[in-house]
Amino acid sequence: MFTPRIATFLLLALAAVITPNAHSADTSPAEAHVFETGTHQWRRFDAWPPRQAVARTLYFHPDGDKNSFDEYTSDPAKPVPFTMEVTTDYPRSYPLHDQRFAASRPDVLVYETEPLEEDLTFAGP
Repeated sequence: MFTPRIATFLLLALAAVITPNAHSADTSPAEAHVFETGTHQWRRFDAWPPRQAVARTLYFHPDGDKNSFDEYTSDPAKPVPFTMEVTTDYPRSYPLHDQRFAASRPDVLVYETEPLEEDLTFAGP
């Protein structure tokens, strides 16, 4: 078992190997260290969910009908690939890959909006 300080050090050391070009992170103990793919940087939070987070209810349907649903059938024998590259391992750039190529599969649900007017970050329990 590791102390929180050692666990944080190990986590950040691993992160440096996985994302070597990402901005360096604050190594002090925190409730959560999170890699933000949009900005390609590590974020440190003293609370989780972050204190500045604002609770919002979002619906996948434009009319906001919470009783609507979509469904798909998943086949474990045909997993959705995470990259177009043929690989037997996760490339270091995996978290940043554009995965829109998978949208045409019958086992992938896709939702689109009008272009956002400002950046939006999802974080929570």
